[in-house]
Amino acid sequence: MTTNKLRSRLLLAIAVSVSALFLIAANMLTANRKLEGSAKVSICGKFAGGTWQTLDSVDIGKLSLEATVLEIATRKEVKTDFSFSGRSVNGRQISVVLSRPGKLDPNLISGDVTLDLPVEMTVDGKKFNVVLNLTTKTAKSTTGGVISGHPMNIDHGTHTAKLKMVGNGDFKGVAFDDAIALYRRSVMSSTSRNAGPQPKIPTELFLVVESEGQAAILGGGKN
Repeated sequence: MTTNKLRSRLLLAIAVSVSALFLIAANMLTANRKLEGSAKVSICGKFAGGTWQTLDSVDIGKLSLEATVLEIATRKEVKTDFSFSGRSVNGRQISVVLSRPGKLDPNLISGDVTLDLPVEMTVDGKKFNVVLNLTTKTAKSTTGGVISGHPMNIDHGTHTAKLKMVGNGDFKGVAFDDAIALYRRSVMSSTSRNAGPQPKIPTELFLVVESEGQAAILGGGKN
């Protein structure tokens, strides 16, 4: 075999290898990765005198977010077709949907993640738009204290990353007024039935979210 033919075959082999690596890398970067988990959402109130109380809560058994590795690395928006509808602990009909794409910001060195999710929350037919600010660091608890999340813990055997996120969502402006009105009607109705003392009305309302989940970091995606 001549030197020119050998060189041509070597260049062809290199070109094929580079193309294969490029296709593999492209698939890893552009294939959708899912973050799946469960969450508990508590509706809390702060009352005069600085006392805190959990007014209601709901468990969300399964939720998922989807993004490509490239989108995550460049801090792009994430989407989900997730929706939830069910009853709260106090029997309220609650539904939750993502009102627009959320923003995911992971730190691949520390393992910390922040996630902002704008949701439309419907309680007994009344709609509220709230942004849930989630993090693997700390957030306000149901008692006004602090709860902690946990950064990503990568399992190299299964190519998944587990994490715990906590966060809050505030009712502000019109949403706060509407939420207070809904709460007032509820407790007034309960009080009239039970002939009890007049209930106290909270001066602040906020959501507390506690969520655990895992994400596929290699493979398992679908284009």
